[in-house]
Amino acid sequence: MLSRTIGPVDVLVTGWLLLAIAAAVIIARLYLRLKIQNRSLIWSDSLMCAAWVVAAIATTSNVIFSELGALQPGLRMTLKGQTGTFALREHVRLLM
Repeated sequence: MLSRTIGPVDVLVTGWLLLAIAAAVIIARLYLRLKIQNRSLIWSDSLMCAAWVVAAIATTSNVIFSELGALQPGLRMTLKGQTGTFALREHVRLLM
């Protein structure tokens, strides 16, 4: 069996794919509630939309971390082994 490490591309593709699926489900639910059932929105609908916005922010932050080299395989939370200057490591640490 081949073992493969998870890299930045895998994290980014998975994040954006799940975000797109969640958006499709939310749009379908809102369409069903507003157009087909002729009901008004309830608090859970706005909570679901707010959760999607938070997920979009988290997925976007993964793009930033990937550009800064913080999503490399084998990199620990202490950023030990990250290539780059001390200032870059400190910048990534502040973003986390």
